[in-house]
Amino acid sequence: IRTETQKGSLLECLDETLTGMGARKFRNWLCMPLCDLSSIELRQDAIEELKDTDTKLADIRKLLSALADPERIAARISTFRATPRDLVALAATLRRVPSLRDTLQQFSADLLVQLAGKCDSMDELADLLDAAIEPQCPSHLRDGGVIRTGFSEELDRLRSISKDGQSWLRQYQKRQAEQTGIRNLRIGYNKVFGYYIEISRSAADKVPADYVRKQTIKNAERYITDELKEYETQALSAAEKALELEQQLFEEVRRQSAQYVSRLQVLADT
Repeated sequence: IRTETQKGSLLECLDETLTGMGARKFRNWLCMPLCDLSSIELRQDAIEELKDTDTKLADIRKLLSALADPERIAARISTFRATPRDLVALAATLRRVPSLRDTLQQFSADLLVQLAGKCDSMDELADLLDAAIEPQCPSHLRDGGVIRTGFSEELDRLRSISKDGQSWLRQYQKRQAEQTGIRNLRIGYNKVFGYYIEISRSAADKVPADYVRKQTIKNAERYITDELKEYETQALSAAEKALELEQQLFEEVRRQSAQYVSRLQVLADT
């Protein structure tokens, strides 16, 4: 009590829980033991049946060991602080609930039968999270890559503009090199000047009249064309719009998830 640690306590000796919510519930049970005889007998009957069925008990413990902590995730969802990985972990946990329910339904003890009935898998929420969130998503939204392909047609379209842009740039560079006869012509990009066509000074006499000088560097000049400028506007705009849309979609998924907070809390307390 003085050190607020479990070391050397009865709790440390008895605690074999596998999940965060299980550890918290067991601690509460130990600190506030039952006083009602019928409730005590219900719990004892359940413990006896679990003790006598080693295989089923091992199955339950295996399932529990793979669960996330829906109680903590629900708390973050309710305050709109849940991360993309929180939602992925929640979906994976909900997908395991049916197996846990099926195993519990094989028991006859009243308390275990009651627990089976409380195993709410929230399939509609699991379906939403599986469809919306990329399984191998980053931990934050800053650079995108959180919303799964196929969830939003508009997001897929914006992403394809950026992705297919590299192919367009290669083709454009090849075409310009052939048209100008400048074999070492190359297209580059930097955050200050955007896209440019770089041509060495030794080939300056071959530069077409529609090339507009953009920057002078050592031994080379950098140019822009109307076509390249138009591509730059589309590509950069698409990337910004894709990231903005992805953030909006994630917030909507998180908002819909918040509708299940009370059910998640009940599940965590089961």
